[in-house]
Amino acid sequence: MEVVQSPARKKPVQFVPIWIVRKPTLVPKAEPVKKETVIARARSAEPHKNVTRTRKEKNPPLRGTALNEAIRRYREIKKGLTQREIAARMDCSDQTVHMLSKCASLPDDVLLLIETRHLSMQAALAIAPFPIAVRPKLADSIGHHAFPMWQLEYIALLVKRGQGSWHGLLKERLELVIPVEDTLES
Repeated sequence: MEVVQSPARKKPVQFVPIWIVRKPTLVPKAEPVKKETVIARARSAEPHKNVTRTRKEKNPPLRGTALNEAIRRYREIKKGLTQREIAARMDCSDQTVHMLSKCASLPDDVLLLIETRHLSMQAALAIAPFPIAVRPKLADSIGHHAFPMWQLEYIALLVKRGQGSWHGLLKERLELVIPVEDTLES
């Protein structure tokens, strides 16, 4: 038996009509009409200021004479105004005004130390609870040894709770030897 190959059947070719379609031309959209207020138009006419991003560039830290001047100015302005209004008048942040409100109640000898020893707000608030005779020595040692302020605040808290004396805690925690006579409350 022989196998005979049959010729392959071809399918008839079908013709498909081609339709030519043209895309519509693009028409640009009109810009929406902006409704601006009079204030917004006035702002856009003003030149834009370059706003600094870091606080150190914005306002220098208050220390020494500048801090004393700010405390004096705060005492003059504070009567009958809110903290936000005071901040606007003094051109500083709400946090700075809050710290100034704490510093405004400091005694005069601490204000003198702020100016003469070039102290910051945090340092002034940290040495305020200490006895008057100890404050100048602490102010000097803050500049030389760079004590963390939290240690001074912690010592003041421990003495307030009755868990130690000024003399003993200063010697133990900060290795600062101050005569016992100076550490007595005055």
